[in-house]
Amino acid sequence: MAKLKVDDNILSIDLGYSGVKYYFKHKGKAFFGKIPTAVKKIDDEDIYDDEVFEYNGSKYLIGEDAVDQDLNISLNAGTLIKNAPLLVYAILKFNNIEHKGLSLITGLSLKDFNDRGSDLMEILKDFTVNDEQIKLDTGLLPQGRGIAYDYFSKKPQENLALILDIGYNTFDFIAMKKDKLSIRNSFANTNGINIILNKLQYELTNQFDIKRTTTELNEAILVSNKTIKHRGEIIDFGDALKGITEDYINNIKRNISEKDDILERADVLILGGGGAYILRAIKDDDLQKMFNFKNIVFVDEPYEFSNARGYYIRQLSLKENNAE
Repeated sequence: MAKLKVDDNILSIDLGYSGVKYYFKHKGKAFFGKIPTAVKKIDDEDIYDDEVFEYNGSKYLIGEDAVDQDLNISLNAGTLIKNAPLLVYAILKFNNIEHKGLSLITGLSLKDFNDRGSDLMEILKDFTVNDEQIKLDTGLLPQGRGIAYDYFSKKPQENLALILDIGYNTFDFIAMKKDKLSIRNSFANTNGINIILNKLQYELTNQFDIKRTTTELNEAILVSNKTIKHRGEIIDFGDALKGITEDYINNIKRNISEKDDILERADVLILGGGGAYILRAIKDDDLQKMFNFKNIVFVDEPYEFSNARGYYIRQLSLKENNAE
């Protein structure tokens, strides 16, 4: 089968700690998807029905196949970078993308960007998986920066925009002053939305003896209107979620206050990332009160693909400008 040649030879990949999101276009149509950030090394003698990838003399399972082996996803930047060639190759293979002449634009959390960004760029320039050599023209942006490119591709640029990139395991706060990243006022940490889900899990166990996984609770928030069925009864946990979310946002505000309390002077607060769905479940008025901020907006859905969309927009703009 002939390989798929993507438009403008651009592939955008958001290397998150819980999921790897990708975005590209083919004949003008957008394609996007994600795989878990999971890579499991296996023994040579092991036999699997799943697809096995060979890299640097070892064999691996990738994505869902690795998760099925009860693998815990690592939150370590070194592990993410080491596994990046396998994750990128899997996306190329699953989508049958032609890699020759391909430009890859990706990102790394601000907490790792300065120290490890060059390592990620280097490892993705030239690697070999399954005896197939992959050479890529690679660009790198801070995570969260893509959300700004995504949002402001359709809206006028604000003087001071604050971006909250809320992942499952990570949180990136990006301050944009007239389209320029303000490093001094930006930060990142591991306070992802899993903090809310873990506390909610604890509350429901203590109050109602309800034992559910965080995945089930996340589904109940997004699909079941903050209710869960337990022993024939529908339990509404909306109030508990509201209180826990308020605590989570108060912690964010404390972090922001250490950055010259920039929230007081901002024009807009932009929320994106996979964790934004839980904040979207809070009423607008309540969310504004929690942040003590009026102009709160969400990126276009699906929220978790906003960085990947933004990376793509930025890379396409660079190519078009260079062609002029």
